[in-house]
Amino acid sequence: MGNLLSTNAGVICPHNGQVSFSPIDQPSAQSISTRVRVLGQPVILAGGSLPVVGCSFFLQFGLERVPSPCVRVRFNGAARVTSQGRAVVLDDSGGTCSNAQGTEQGFSVVTATQPRVRGL
Repeated sequence: MGNLLSTNAGVICPHNGQVSFSPIDQPSAQSISTRVRVLGQPVILAGGSLPVVGCSFFLQFGLERVPSPCVRVRFNGAARVTSQGRAVVLDDSGGTCSNAQGTEQGFSVVTATQPRVRGL
C-alpha cells in the first residue's frame, strides 16, 4: 500500500536526474489523469513514458567516458486503483529509467509525495 503520485511529487532517476511530469509525446499525454486529482493535482497513470532531465550518467569504456543519461521513466501501476481504465501510480509502484536507446538503467526514487491518499 502506497501513496498516490500526483504531478507535484518529487521523483528522480538513480543518477539524480529529475522526472518531469510533462509527457514526452502525444500518446504519452495520457500518463496524467484528467479525472482524478489529489490535493488539487492530477495523479500519474501507469504505462506512459515521462521525461527525465539532468541525468549525468555515463558509461566507462577503458579511458573513454560515453554519456548515457536517463531520458525517460515508465511506471508500474497499482493493483486495485484505476483512473480512466488504467492503473494509477503509487510511491512504491516502481518506475524503470532508460536511456535514449531504451536500455534500462535503474529504478526511479520518490523523494516527496502527498501523504493523504493511499492505494493498493
